[in-house]
Amino acid sequence: MGVNGNITDKFSLFGMISLAAGDLDSGGNDTLRDFIWSAGGAYAFTKVFSMNVKVVEGSNGVNGQSDVARVGFRYTFK
Repeated sequence: MGVNGNITDKFSLFGMISLAAGDLDSGGNDTLRDFIWSAGGAYAFTKVFSMNVKVVEGSNGVNGQSDVARVGFRYTFK
């Protein structure tokens, strides 16, 4: 579940919370169950090109990383 809101024409904020669940298939009784949340913001340089920064907290990926910061770019085809 997530939310996204525009603050101005060029700047927006977003957030998400989810539940990760899975079997790690390690031969034992290992399972992965964890809440993951992320929050970030995006800045639109133009109508088709933007940059976003996001912080993710919780088990993320096979190695169980937490507190990950991500930077991304987006190009929207029209």
